[in-house]
Amino acid sequence: HKTDPEKSLVINVEYNQLDPLLSSQGDRKGDVADNTGYSPYPGNANNIVFELSSYGRTLRGEDQGVVDEFVNPKYKDSSRTEFKKICTILTMDCAVYFFLEFVVGILTICDLHCIA
Repeated sequence: HKTDPEKSLVINVEYNQLDPLLSSQGDRKGDVADNTGYSPYPGNANNIVFELSSYGRTLRGEDQGVVDEFVNPKYKDSSRTEFKKICTILTMDCAVYFFLEFVVGILTICDLHCIA
């Protein structure tokens, strides 16, 4: 947060928002491979773990845990008249952090320790 450090957040950036975000900042190159051949911004599995009693309080709270939805269509070509595949309604995982009534932490594990 620019004026109040107490309001600063570190949250997940959705894959469909990452390149536009990076393209508007710094060198404006976007999400391009580095000298390893991979993006320096690896994807994630978007796994979220909640403590159930705290999550239950959120679901019973004022907004009842409702998260805004959006559509992220994949078109066949630049005419944008036909979908490449079925279009689905999604929510942004990062939106969850705005309605939770408890602290959320993020854990990153080196891919050498993960099994796919």
